[in-house]
Amino acid sequence: MQERRIRRVSYGNARRRRDFPLLARAYLDGLLLLDELISRRITLDEINDGFAARKRGDSIRGVVTFV
Repeated sequence: MQERRIRRVSYGNARRRRDFPLLARAYLDGLLLLDELISRRITLDEINDGFAARKRGDSIRGVVTFV
């Protein structure tokens, strides 16, 4: 019989102390284009509209902004 193990992984195989600052710097320098991935920004008051838009397929990746 083959032995199997379950292994918990956080953040994929990223090394947080090394990779997160690198990714943040790439974003700030304009090399990592994350804003283009956001299809809609909503406030917390619009959360139900955001879920409805997601269900209809009008919004693929919405971000809740806390202002």
